[in-house]
Amino acid sequence: MIEPAGNVADYRLSEYTITGVTEPNSRITVDGLRENPVITADAQGHFSVIVKLVPGSNVITLIASDPLTQRESAKVTRTIIVDVGATPTPGAGVLAITSPRNGASLTGTVHLTGTAAAGSQVSVEARLATPAAPNFSATDGLGRTVTVRMPPAGNRVDARATAGPDGTFAASLALAPGTWNLNVSGGGSPKPLARRLVVRAAPSLTGTLQIAGSPSYVELLQDNVPASSVSGRVVKPPKVVSLKANGSIMVRSGNAGAVSLTINGVSMGAMGGPGEVVTWRIVLTR
Repeated sequence: MIEPAGNVADYRLSEYTITGVTEPNSRITVDGLRENPVITADAQGHFSVIVKLVPGSNVITLIASDPLTQRESAKVTRTIIVDVGATPTPGAGVLAITSPRNGASLTGTVHLTGTAAAGSQVSVEARLATPAAPNFSATDGLGRTVTVRMPPAGNRVDARATAGPDGTFAASLALAPGTWNLNVSGGGSPKPLARRLVVRAAPSLTGTLQIAGSPSYVELLQDNVPASSVSGRVVKPPKVVSLKANGSIMVRSGNAGAVSLTINGVSMGAMGGPGEVVTWRIVLTR
């Protein structure tokens, strides 16, 4: 079982997403709850199931049955304790996270919502616990590999939000694929809240092209289609262009030091040095 990695205390929601990995196509049986779903792992052995919880202690047991060997795995047990206290109401001065749920598996930008004291400041700190491998590769104009450096464990991303008059707040974080620990604080509450999330790579190429510091000539093809707003032009800073393609992105810059890319939450940095003419071709690999 990947998530939860251990027992969970002071949980505030009525559902929890359990994720894990086992033998491919195995049948996973959940036991110990009022409703015990049965699911099947995918061809790589990955599985995810949403379980419904009751107030107090929920002791959950999972067993996997391998269809190839007809053998069952050892039992894996987790205890999730749901806080039986009153659910916070918007504007009541109590910091609470309404989404995503703890243990959620998400794709793309993480959108965090919650409630806090009206007008208060909320700080979100995300730290990367376990990075995942990128799902794209990059080469330059000569076909040489461009190194894609995933952020290391411990990498930090911050966001801030202000609760509105109704006490609700929202914040967005562009996180690289991997497992992240979120800490939410402020909002008129002395006690911070935590979330652990799994961010998966998008099944496409998304991101941004940013021009900063000085102008640059830019050619931009997304799935071999020119981006009419910038391609074939000298673009002045500051400029941020949204990227989206199903299979490939080609960027040629006339001033590589001024052009930087972020793909699927991974910052690739500047394309080169000031005044350099550099071409990158980025291809989805899985």
